Amino acid sequence: IAVGCPYGGEDGRGVVYLYHGGPSGIVSKPTQVIYSTDLPHSLPVTTFGFSLAGGMDLDNNQYADLLIGAYESDSVAFL
Repeated sequence: IAVGCPYGGEDGRGVVYLYHGGPSGIVSKPTQVIYSTDLPHSLPVTTFGFSLAGGMDLDNNQYADLLIGAYESDSVAFL
């Protein structure tokens, strides 16, 4: 499960938390945390995590990809 927090993080620019599931359900601690500052970009990205889309393999590598939107920055991250 991916959870977007568009005003999260210490800088308030946004963060996305990824949680894995297992036989007993979803783990309570995020498996991965992606901050807007983790992305290579020339301008600061704000509201990172406002929208999320996934479940499709857009780059044909046999893995589902995640798109993370940031509406105030008019940008989308493709992971």
